Amino acid sequence: MTRRESNLPPRNALLLVAACWLCSWSAHAALQFELRAGPTAFGKFTVDSVRVRQAQGTAADVIGLAHDGIGALGDLSVRCEIEAGTRCSEGRVTWNIEGADPLSLGFERRAGRVSLIGDDGGQVEYRSSGPESTVLALRDVPAAWMPSPLLAEAGLADLSGRLSGAIELYPGRVHAEGRIRELAFDTPEGLYAGGGLALDVGLDWMADEARLGLDVEWSAGELLLGPAYLPSPESPFTLVLQAHGQEQDGWRIDSVKLEQTGSISLAAVGRIVPGTPPQVTALDLEIEQADLGALWRQGLNSVAGTRGWGQLDPEGRLTGRMRIEGDALVSAGLRLSEVTIIDAANRFEVTGLGAWLGWEGASRALELGANWEDARLLRIPLGASALAFRTDAVGTLELVDSFRLPVLDGALVVERMAWRDWAGDERRLALDARLEPIDLSALTRTLGWTEFGGRLSGTFPGIQLSGSVIEVRGGLDMELFGGSARINGLSVERPFGSLPALAADVEFEALDLEQVTGAFEFGRMLGLLSGHVRDLRLLDWQPVRFDSWFETLDHSPEREISQKAVDSISSLSGGGGAAISGTLLRWFDDFPYRKAGLGCRLEQNVCRMRGLRDVDNGGYMILEGRLIPRLDIVGYQRRVDWPRLLAQLAAATESTE
Repeated sequence: MTRRESNLPPRNALLLVAACWLCSWSAHAALQFELRAGPTAFGKFTVDSVRVRQAQGTAADVIGLAHDGIGALGDLSVRCEIEAGTRCSEGRVTWNIEGADPLSLGFERRAGRVSLIGDDGGQVEYRSSGPESTVLALRDVPAAWMPSPLLAEAGLADLSGRLSGAIELYPGRVHAEGRIRELAFDTPEGLYAGGGLALDVGLDWMADEARLGLDVEWSAGELLLGPAYLPSPESPFTLVLQAHGQEQDGWRIDSVKLEQTGSISLAAVGRIVPGTPPQVTALDLEIEQADLGALWRQGLNSVAGTRGWGQLDPEGRLTGRMRIEGDALVSAGLRLSEVTIIDAANRFEVTGLGAWLGWEGASRALELGANWEDARLLRIPLGASALAFRTDAVGTLELVDSFRLPVLDGALVVERMAWRDWAGDERRLALDARLEPIDLSALTRTLGWTEFGGRLSGTFPGIQLSGSVIEVRGGLDMELFGGSARINGLSVERPFGSLPALAADVEFEALDLEQVTGAFEFGRMLGLLSGHVRDLRLLDWQPVRFDSWFETLDHSPEREISQKAVDSISSLSGGGGAAISGTLLRWFDDFPYRKAGLGCRLEQNVCRMRGLRDVDNGGYMILEGRLIPRLDIVGYQRRVDWPRLLAQLAAATESTE
């Protein structure tokens, strides 16, 4: 046996070439040898050691293979059993990586062809027809063949699926076609994932002309891309790209076409400069047609769901154009037609909607408008209307003409609307509006509240919108229950988003108690009532804080209370009792009273109760009786659980007198 040992310089890869040559050498001379090398480098790859030996067969081992960018790639071994007078035409290649199952593949060498064959049926075949043509063919190659370091380098935690296709290499040209089936992947943080994906890919690269052609078809499988979930497509999505490289301008996109039958068709041309991230220096996008319903079901609903709008059901069409320069939108013209939007959460609904938008970035000129046939807001019917906006000389977006929106039997009239700095960070919306009288009976019935009569109207000399907060200057006036009410300091946050919030102060003046108690089946009570609800705050339209006080007026012409109303007031006080002087109470249905007053400060789901004045034994006077039979209602529970209080009141008002 002849033995040679060598310690090659790091850049010398001749031993690896020799190993490949020896594997193809004839064994008729029965030559036996062993070659060894220490640390070796070739390009960005390094190895700790290499050993090649031949005795009854040929074996080569590469120990400690690594890549500068990827890291450790494990060990490679090649085994070929040969007989005298034959060439190494069959054997096995084994790849061992720490922490992963070994990948063992059989190989075959034939004239002009080398194949790698897995036990799982996957096959890679290299064919050469001389210098003019080389083909790398893949058949059912499992994604599991990818070693874990390469998987981690690609930012993936898991990968499965099978790939078939071919890569054809010609002088100055690369042509490839591939079919990926049952592709599944996941990232370590779980933000990006896919399952059951079916992709067909075609690529054509002309090196001399720096031209690239790409065809991709996505026909099955689901994707999770951050907040966007894309279900398996109803029909295939196709992307066709033609581009060529330019020395100074990166890539010129000659054409790109994205289509899905019955869903979307858009085309684009432009320029892209490579980078992290790539920069779009110019892009002209034409939306030939887009079906809102199909696109919504295809993934837009998942993005909207993260902002509380996932329950919408839109239908309609979108067409238009956009131009982007330097990653900024410089012009656009978009049009919506035949749009219907239904919200399963009953926040709003619109039918017969048409809208348009025109934008020129150079002059900061914006025009937009909309019209609709029918609409609803929080189940309140709104009639047909139209409005239009445009920017003025200083860039403020203004309402072109006054806008009238029918609301039940009244209307909301907007006389002026101006949106200053609408494209900046400090944008503010101001408007002057008025509410023409609306029948409260119809409004309360529509909202599903206890029905009561009256009229609702108001003037708003200034409404400010900052971010997602609407602040109303002026106030809403209501004529109800023979008296009046006024809402001041109204502000609304996220009115159509998640967890909407409302703040306001409400003042009540001289309400007719007979009408109030009759509307709510409270029991009969005569007199006039005034009061307030201040520092009111609703979260998700439920009260979380307020300070309320109501009292009867001394000049009330009649002041009487029924037995049922006594019970209801006792419920409001958290279960307090009625102090009665005299023994004939059971013989009377109505009782005269001097004055009544009750207050509640709600904080942290607890109502702190108060009355006209404090009395002995820690109680508070709610209703002070007069004449005979004299009846006083005294509350003793100062802290009342808010949900329990509501339940007690509901039970009291539902009972029969």
